Amino acid sequence: MKFIYNIILFFIISIYSYSHPHVFFDTNIEVKIENQKLEGIELQLSLDELNTRLNKKILKPDKEMNVEQENIVFLKHLFKHIRVKYNNKTYKEDDIIFEQAKLVDDSLEIYFFLPIDEKITKNSKLKIALYDTKYYYNYDYEKSSLKIDKNIKSKINFFTNDKIKFYFNLNNKKICHNWQTFFILYNLLFMQFIIHSRKFYRSFLCHIQFCSNFS
Repeated sequence: MKFIYNIILFFIISIYSYSHPHVFFDTNIEVKIENQKLEGIELQLSLDELNTRLNKKILKPDKEMNVEQENIVFLKHLFKHIRVKYNNKTYKEDDIIFEQAKLVDDSLEIYFFLPIDEKITKNSKLKIALYDTKYYYNYDYEKSSLKIDKNIKSKINFFTNDKIKFYFNLNNKKICHNWQTFFILYNLLFMQFIIHSRKFYRSFLCHIQFCSNFS
């Protein structure tokens, strides 16, 4: 019996080691606009409950549940996954500002701000994407995750870029299929675990084109 248990345990660890992703974020994006200027992009990343618990001792939150930047050991990776382009300018990770981090309802919430401070003209284009080509981190976001002034006329599109290659040189469609297969296998082995299936958009791109109310 012990031998069978060890075999099963080894199998689980092997699958977990080679399967991706391991870290999940729910993402909220706010486009800051004032006086016909694009002030910047505010990003809120909410870490999944499991990884928040695993990191809680390292995070060392204070009495108000605030977390210092240096206590978030994986923070440097997140800067690299934020990709923003406004018109012809592509912003780099050094342009992104860490604002704050805190624990809220068993989830680590991290706030970033990317200052842009550029005038908006008709047909100005803003592109935002969050993804990790190593497929260790996953970012969930969709149209409801985006906040922009309703008085601003703009065309907003969300789509995946299948040309971008990820873990083991896979594209979006193959990654989604492989991950769903892993979910099925995991459920067959351990029926007592309920796996919450997510929508995985590795290179999910938000494209905003500003329209007629700008001169």
